[in-house]
Order: sequence, then structure tokens, then C-alpha cells
Amino acid sequence: MNVTLELPDLSRRLADLPPLPAALAEVLQALRQGGLTMERCIALIERDPSLAARCLRLANSPFYGRPGRIGSVSGAVTLLGLRTVNHLLTAVTLQQAIRPEQCPGFDLNGFWRHAMNVAMAASTIGPRLDLDPSEAFLAGLLHDLGELMLVLLVPEIVAEVERRTAAGEPVRQVERALLGTDHVEVGSAVARRWNFPPAIVEAIADHHRGGPAQAQSQAPGLAMLLSQIHQLTGPLERGWTPEQAMAMVPESTWQALRFVPEERSDLLLRLSTSLAAIGQA
Repeated sequence: MNVTLELPDLSRRLADLPPLPAALAEVLQALRQGGLTMERCIALIERDPSLAARCLRLANSPFYGRPGRIGSVSGAVTLLGLRTVNHLLTAVTLQQAIRPEQCPGFDLNGFWRHAMNVAMAASTIGPRLDLDPSEAFLAGLLHDLGELMLVLLVPEIVAEVERRTAAGEPVRQVERALLGTDHVEVGSAVARRWNFPPAIVEAIADHHRGGPAQAQSQAPGLAMLLSQIHQLTGPLERGWTPEQAMAMVPESTWQALRFVPEERSDLLLRLSTSLAAIGQA
């Protein structure tokens, strides 16, 4: 395929994107201003069976130590905290508003499962790096927003990207060859256009930078957290057991995330259990 998308073309296509969905804009605005009360949040969730189910799954995940014990939306909101639940509402609203069904090769459910996997891990590990857990959760949910946008902008080229990456070529390398840009640049551009918080824009823009070899020199931040979490979740998402994944996680990742050897096996087991539960969604 010889079609490419130059950056001026990308700017024009981004300008043609619809504004941030009204419901999502309302949620984000209320969140920033403290305008979503616990009661209002619970009422919104209880009206949406899909969102209610997601909240209960998240609250009952091994990450929160209450598997099977949270049976109500109010209990889930109390456990998770208002900001984390509102960020989940953000993701669900975005998912409902943006459905790139014109690209048959794109696995939308798989996209959101991966996003939730990273979000849950980020919210759990973030406090070790003195990062806000709800902000880490939102960064995890939205870190690959550019992939979703590319499906909307150029579905026919994304289909070719999917074909070539399935054969083993690096995703961003293929995207740049075919598009003149990649999902990281597109995602951060959309996040800026939609006025996401600066920390989230930065995390989207930088989460692929600084692999394990550079982890020790990076200051703790959302982008570094997301980069290192992929070292943990990647083997598990590919089907490896926690024991097998242990041998595949670089020592620099453990050190960057501040996990001593005695804690590592338990984290991978919790991650694996939670990924399996999300996969059943």
C-alpha cells in the first residue's frame, strides 16, 4: 500500500473530528469542579446496566482485595472512590460515543480490555511512585486513544497496519511508513484538542518512550509508569502464566516500580487473575 497521510492532512482530518461528546465533556467538567456528588454518580451508574456491571467487576477484582464481596453500585463507588469511578464513566462514555465499526480487523473489545488492564495496574502501582491513583487510572484508560482515532480517520490503512503487525513488524514503525505519523502523536493531538488534563496529554505522548533500559534514569511520572506496566502486562496478555512472566520482566522494571523480590510474585498473580476476569467481560 502506497497511501500515506502527511501531517498537514492529519491536521485537517483532526479538525474534522467531532468535538468531545457532550456527555463526556459534562463529566470531565464536573469532575474538575467537584460537581459530581456521590449520590449523582451512583444514580448515573445505576441507570446503565453495562456501566454498573463494570463498576462491580472492578470493585471485586483482586486489586482491591474484596473479590465477590461488593454487591451494590453504592458499595463499589464507596470502595473505588468518586474520582476513579468518574474516570471509568469517562471511558465508557467515550466507548459508547466512538465505535469504529468500519474497520473489521480492529478488535474494539480487545482494545478496551487492554486499556482497563493497564488502568487497573496503574491505579494500584501509582501510589508507590507518589502518583495519584485516579489520575493514573485515567491515563491507563486513554493511553492508546490514538489507535481509536486512526481507525476513525483512516480505517483502510489501519487494516493494513493490523495485517503487517500481525506478521511481526513493530506497530509504530508500520504506522509511520504508511501514515507519516503514529498513534501516539495522533492520540496526544486529540487529547489536547479535547482539553484533557495536561498530565494525561503528556502520558499519552510519552508512554512509549524510555524502555526498561532507561527506567532507572527516568523521574517517576505517568508516562514512565505506563511504559513499565506494559512490561508486566504484556506477557500475561499473551497468555503466559505468572511464573513464566516472572522470567520475562526486566529487573529494571521491578526497580523502577519499587517492588522488592518478595512482592513480585504476588503482583503478577493478582494481575493475571484480574486480566482473566476482565477478559470475561
